[in-house]
Amino acid sequence: MLELLSEGDLAAAELAGAAGVEADRLPQDLAALRRAGLVTARAEGGGVRYALADPQVAELLAAARRVLTGLPPEPAALLRDRPTLPRPVTAHARPGQAHGA
Repeated sequence: MLELLSEGDLAAAELAGAAGVEADRLPQDLAALRRAGLVTARAEGGGVRYALADPQVAELLAAARRVLTGLPPEPAALLRDRPTLPRPVTAHARPGQAHGA
């Protein structure tokens, strides 16, 4: 919802449709965002329009999007694609040397 509101004010019905949120759940979600100080609401022509409370919220979302879209899709990709390093040789495993010699 915050992502949608970063593009501009939306009426509750527009927001529900665009976000794919069930209409009966939307008021609870918007109330939580309002309590957090992220969203404001204003009455307009028999309905309510919602907006981001601060333009910096949109900037934060854009920054997060840039960072997250640059990451691999899953953490396992980091492990799978890392280069393998040679194993270190330890004093106990030197070839040709007997233990205790």
